[in-house]
Amino acid sequence: MDYSKNLLYFTGKGSTGLMSFGGILALGGVMCFVGANGSPIAGCVFLALGMWAASAGMQKWPVSDSDYDKAVKDYLSNLKSIALDKLGVDESEVSEVAPIILGGYEFEGVDRVRKGEDGKWRSNIYKVVALFFSPHELHGYTMRFNTLRDEKTEGTDVYFYQDIVSASTTSLTIKTTVDGKEITVNPEAFKLTTKGGSSFTVNLLDSAYGQQSVKAMRALLREKKQA
Repeated sequence: MDYSKNLLYFTGKGSTGLMSFGGILALGGVMCFVGANGSPIAGCVFLALGMWAASAGMQKWPVSDSDYDKAVKDYLSNLKSIALDKLGVDESEVSEVAPIILGGYEFEGVDRVRKGEDGKWRSNIYKVVALFFSPHELHGYTMRFNTLRDEKTEGTDVYFYQDIVSASTTSLTIKTTVDGKEITVNPEAFKLTTKGGSSFTVNLLDSAYGQQSVKAMRALLREKKQA
């Protein structure tokens, strides 16, 4: 993952290195004009290059919403195999139905938050849950990672179908402070709750897929509980 490029999504800052290089070139051009043995032609060339580099360095280098989302998607390209390895199960053991992968940006304990051109809020923390279905159990793998530096946490859980009380989507209201400014974010989230009162929640970047997944899970749960 290109952490420096991801940071540009939030800051939009140009390249200070390119601006400095442009300044050096421009200074060289001036010296060509004023020096005793200077060359006006070389001076013009250095000045033109210096102005171009400085101007380019001052420009914003936008990373689009889709670019940022793609960086996350690419990072998770091997998620299925990673999850199966962490869970210690073979794919043939959890082939009751197709696995469900749900994920979205977190908004608590984050460093950066930005509202995209598409109206969706994004942060530098992403959480994803991969759910696998065996004949009698639901296997869950969770990863939470930072898009700006090499930090991640992982966890696994196993739930008996009979112990699952509900699987649903819900709208959350989260207040968070970033750079001294309080913002309110209302993400859609998936929530699973068990008889013992334990639960997990994951925000949904794709709420439509989340709702479809809930319907599929509810149908499977009804089937298992009636068996």
